[in-house]
Amino acid sequence: MHVPLAPHFPARGGPPGTVLIAARRRLADRVAAGIDAGLEPAPCRGRVLETALALRLLDSSGLTRSRDELARFLDSRRSAARPGSLDHVLADCVLTGTPLPGDITASVLGDFDHFTAGRKRTLLEAITVVFGAPPPTSTPAPHDGTALHRWASTVATAGHVIITRHATAGQREELLAALAHPGVRDGHLLCHLLSAHALLRLPGTEAVVTSAVERLLATAVVDGGIPFIERLDVFCSALAGLGLATTSGGATRAAEIADRIAALQCPDGGWGYATGVEQSDVDSTAVCVELLAYLDPIRYAPQLASASAYLHDIRGDDGGFPTYLRGARSEVAMTAAAANAIGLDQTGAQVLRDAAGFIVRGQRHDGTFEPGWSRSTANTQCRVVLALNRAGTVADAATRSWLRAAVTRTVDRVVRDQNDDGGWGQRRGEPSDPISTSFALISLARCRDGGAAVPAGLRHLLARQHADGGFASRPDSTGPRGFVYDVPVLANLYALLALGHLTQPTAAGLPA
Repeated sequence: MHVPLAPHFPARGGPPGTVLIAARRRLADRVAAGIDAGLEPAPCRGRVLETALALRLLDSSGLTRSRDELARFLDSRRSAARPGSLDHVLADCVLTGTPLPGDITASVLGDFDHFTAGRKRTLLEAITVVFGAPPPTSTPAPHDGTALHRWASTVATAGHVIITRHATAGQREELLAALAHPGVRDGHLLCHLLSAHALLRLPGTEAVVTSAVERLLATAVVDGGIPFIERLDVFCSALAGLGLATTSGGATRAAEIADRIAALQCPDGGWGYATGVEQSDVDSTAVCVELLAYLDPIRYAPQLASASAYLHDIRGDDGGFPTYLRGARSEVAMTAAAANAIGLDQTGAQVLRDAAGFIVRGQRHDGTFEPGWSRSTANTQCRVVLALNRAGTVADAATRSWLRAAVTRTVDRVVRDQNDDGGWGQRRGEPSDPISTSFALISLARCRDGGAAVPAGLRHLLARQHADGGFASRPDSTGPRGFVYDVPVLANLYALLALGHLTQPTAAGLPA
């Protein structure tokens, strides 16, 4: 990313250079066409979980508006879902009026190995109660003790109230505050829905819940469902700007995006994932910083200085970075994102070295890392490769050797995970998809050890490109972690970044 090494273009055995350039240009044109007033709208598709919660809320409140549309959405998703999956079971229970089986919690969580697993168990137990299962006999699991931003806190509180049917005065006020927004606070539909379901169990809240339902129904998307969040426009716009910045004719549109992004900076120096979102996060901040610094570090010097202060302030004592709050647990994916964005003055260089140390310590024996906000293994891997390569520019010889070893382990794992069709799936052995393939190609773009993996991956990726230049992919984003949601434009954005890494010696990086 930041190190101008020779790219794989044109890759021996891969698509001819003219084909690759033409494919990238068609994709860039497709991405540019979607920009509106400096932003990529990035709406989310409806999801079964939120739609089912909305339909149950309608029935519990005695309201009928939009019920048929929500039911049709659930019926279509039930038909398409794998039998036994959460989507299939949840849609079927809602549509048939049967209780959700209590054992769905264990089957959904499975081997979910993450520090948020306790909170996810409480969430799923609360969902089973909403859909007719008896409350669990055990008390709701406490969270892991780390700092919780307000969505996580409110969701945890709502889950506790749904299960116990009791709220302290403070918990009641927290739930009421979540629904006091004139629309949906921070565009977070799941938090809104769970807060309404929790308040439905408390006396004297009927008018609040009714108002919340009316505002909720205004968020139904074109497919008829209710999404997890309304949009991901700030995050996706910054990705689009990075992808367009190095394409022929894309610089003007990238500059338009950068100006809009600069104006949306939060008071704390970070950025939220969408317009109107007050909670900043490291992931969105990192991609916004990379865009502004790549395009014009002088023009955007005030914003970059504020963002640098934000990143320095939020990092943990272990050298890593959390997603939302200082004091929360540091994560490899967030640390890699921040490492790719942090300035390289004297202080920044040390922050980068500390971040690299945290990342390397977090690598598993099989070359993988803990999951971040993507279900795709290659998401964190590509971030790590970029971050460690960058850290090598400020490391001494002994440390560079240590970093190279970690990169080699990561790249070896990426190569081993490639499917016979040339692409990559979200996990080893799963069907190839454009998003995961893009992540993997970014990991390999500056590496000498990719061998035949790069040309085969390129051939696969271009074979999935549509006539209009765009891509469609199995979604990889998770929120809450473990629950996949779909932002369709991400397939285009990640593919554009991958093609940029493979065709431009100094292409803008993938901070997300």
